[in-house]
Amino acid sequence: MTKTKYVNRKYNIGLVNWKEAWLLCSPFPVKMLTEIYRGSLAFRIPRTSKRIGYKTLKNNLQKKEIIIKEEPLPF
Repeated sequence: MTKTKYVNRKYNIGLVNWKEAWLLCSPFPVKMLTEIYRGSLAFRIPRTSKRIGYKTLKNNLQKKEIIIKEEPLPF
């Protein structure tokens, strides 16, 4: 079980800490990949090339705690 500390409502992304982000668009949130892109920290949605920079994400953060429920295993 994971809890987000901050949420950006514009991009619908929750931050657990500065290096772990979750996309909150579906019933089961998706963990975003952390990478360095052109010298700055960025989060990437898995299986896509869309990136969101940490500085962009940090602009509209609101302090809100959300419990993240991960998708159950298929077996």
